[in-house]
Order: sequence, then structure tokens, then C-alpha cells
Amino acid sequence: MNPEKVIETYYEAIDHKDPRTAHACETRRRLVTYLFRNMDNNRLYNYSYATNDADEINNITRARVIRIQPYQGPGPEQPDVKKYMVEVDINVRRVITYDSGRQVRFFTLRRETPTTGWRIDDISTGP
Repeated sequence: MNPEKVIETYYEAIDHKDPRTAHACETRRRLVTYLFRNMDNNRLYNYSYATNDADEINNITRARVIRIQPYQGPGPEQPDVKKYMVEVDINVRRVITYDSGRQVRFFTLRRETPTTGWRIDDISTGP
């Protein structure tokens, strides 16, 4: 899939309550961060994605991509990295760091290996 299709698939999976497909759109490096994000201090790591209280994928009840456009971040371009500004309309179950409505997210997609294709490496609220 091209990078834009990966982003669309990610949000379509979230909209269809399919976290497995959404996570399949992410790089291995991003998936590893779920092991330690918002972790209980009495554990060595989170046992699953669902353990994570601030799990964005399970907190979103509806998602619709409005616009995807490439942007050039600071620094030199890398052939295995592409950056996009994505406007998405979402509804959230619980307000954690943002409310329901139109949101702008900045995606960094990376080609981990020549055979795996593009995957989401980072999602942030600013470039």
C-alpha cells in the first residue's frame, strides 16, 4: 500500500472496531512502545494493548479521514520516511488528551524493510 492508503486503512480499522488491523499498520518500533506506555508501576510491562488506559485506538468510537497531505519536516529528506498532515473527524469514548471533533495529526511513515512496505512510525499533534 502507498502511505496514504496505510493512513486510510488505519482509521478505517479503528472505525470498524478492528484494532488488530490498525496495529498491523504500525511499525515494529511503534508497537514496542505500547509495552511501556502509561504503565502500572507494579509491572515490568503492559501485558496487552487493552491494558493501556490511554490506548488511542480503543478510545476512538468513530473516525473519518477528511484530508491527507504531504509535508516536509525540518532536516534532510530520507528515502524511507514520508510525512503527512492528516485531518480526521473523530468521536472519543473518554476525553483523555483531546475531545471529539476534527483533529489534525502529523504522521511519519517509514519503510522498515524493502518487503514490508510503508507503516506508521509516529503520530503526533505537531510537526
